[in-house]
Amino acid sequence: MVKLTYTGTVLLWYQAALSSALAVRDNGRPTATIDSGILIGASVSEPTVSSTVNQFLGIPYAKPPTRWKLPEKPDSWQDARDASQFGNACHQQLLSGAKNAELLNKYFNTPPASVPDSEDCLYLNVFAPEAARPGSSKPVMFWIHGGTDASGTAALPQYDGTNLAGNQDVIVVTINYRLNLFGFPTSPDIPQAERNLGLHDQRLALDWVQRNIQSFGGDPNRVTLFGQSSGARSVDNLITAPPDPVPFAAAILQSTEPELSTADRDQEKAAWDTLLSDADCKSAADKLGCMRQIPASALVDIAEARGLSFTASPDGGVTFANSMPGKRAASFIDRKAIARVPLLIGSNADEASPFLTGGVTLDEIMTGFLGAATAKLFLATYRPRYKGFPSPEKRDETLITDFIYTCPAARLAGDSKFVRIPTWRYFYNASFANTELFPGSGAYHSAEIRPIFAFYPEESATPFEKDNSRVIQKAWADFARNPAAGPGWDSAPSVQLLGGGATPGENDQNRVVSTTVEANVVDSRCGLYKSIYDAIQTSGIMRDAVDTALRQNIRQNRE
Repeated sequence: MVKLTYTGTVLLWYQAALSSALAVRDNGRPTATIDSGILIGASVSEPTVSSTVNQFLGIPYAKPPTRWKLPEKPDSWQDARDASQFGNACHQQLLSGAKNAELLNKYFNTPPASVPDSEDCLYLNVFAPEAARPGSSKPVMFWIHGGTDASGTAALPQYDGTNLAGNQDVIVVTINYRLNLFGFPTSPDIPQAERNLGLHDQRLALDWVQRNIQSFGGDPNRVTLFGQSSGARSVDNLITAPPDPVPFAAAILQSTEPELSTADRDQEKAAWDTLLSDADCKSAADKLGCMRQIPASALVDIAEARGLSFTASPDGGVTFANSMPGKRAASFIDRKAIARVPLLIGSNADEASPFLTGGVTLDEIMTGFLGAATAKLFLATYRPRYKGFPSPEKRDETLITDFIYTCPAARLAGDSKFVRIPTWRYFYNASFANTELFPGSGAYHSAEIRPIFAFYPEESATPFEKDNSRVIQKAWADFARNPAAGPGWDSAPSVQLLGGGATPGENDQNRVVSTTVEANVVDSRCGLYKSIYDAIQTSGIMRDAVDTALRQNIRQNRE
């Protein structure tokens, strides 16, 4: 990675004469005035970035939150505030329990963020081309990180917006939001409408953008959301349960399965009860009051030791729609049912490769999803449909990639296109020796983040790897610049193959980064799962729905 260069020093007394303009210089450092006060950022130059970029890091978009309370707008500050360092990360809950938990934590948290964890973590970062000024009206790209609602932070180096902002002339915003038991508590003592605190945080961050992004040269009317995995699921929550007025103009959803995200109230209750019990708060008259006295690190330790999961769940449409497909369909008549903004949707060729490591089998993964009996029935039904693979392991990886990522992306794109929402789709397939998780990891879950943010070792990158990043980064930025025109290829149902199938050790001489194909090139097996997806959307409980659909299919085949 290229080392960042910061210039200048902070002059805290220099504020009275500052206007609300960006890039007024404080002894060589950029400044911006927002509704909370004056910020002094840092100018960053990198050899691979065509423009110097002004970074404003660790900006509070909310007060330090009270545990399990809704976020509030930040207080103002009197002196100029240094904005050259990232803010704290929200408390992280790493994977535990699974045989490959240590490997997965290594894959998805390396290199780690260089900031401490804290409940005081509601900060965002702005990356702006040096020439940006109030009135520049540059497109804004608002990034929501993934991490299963349990981990992740905008301070991770793979989310550094410098290259994207400088080379594509856009404003990049990256945010923290509360996670795991702090962001998604399932306590019955918290009103259901206030349990998805992490989603409420994201909405307050978007509100901050609407109020302040012009100070950095951004256009509040041209905000494009983009997110990966659970971050993309959050993007879909904003689409299907939108704030009013809608604070964004387009959305990019990378490697997510929003319509497979179903609630299991029994599991939610059991997780919270376990947390209460292990924290010695179960018999307290004021259970939440008792839990608020427990150190945050102790609660995280309990959650990790017990393998407890706390994620976003339907809340009646306050932040999470009870029926995403239903709301999409309803939007054909009721144009305010969802945010009918242009969409770019996609997934990667080898999403599941990291999850089938460390001796973990597809049988174990599906048992975790569906329970032992239904998982056995599921695999007995679908494994025989996957023929011609070089190994049982590759067959299983492709099956779970199809079921969890490829086919839900196809379905989401199809549903959106059906109700006449402008929709484009991609399928990423590239792997490079200097960014592999392990030999043969392929285009794994999150692999596309590297070319988007140009996060790869420059000194060992191949010419095709650099070209791959330039093409993909430009497509994302072009979509943000003019969502109605799309990213530069045909709209759905066509699919854009990105990455050219690059594989370590192969010759890239005639390889092309971007090619348009018919959907059946990618989706040929997706029809197998239609009845299951339909059942999940009707039931809302994944285990019950899959079991019912499988048994119904068996009965129909016998008749």
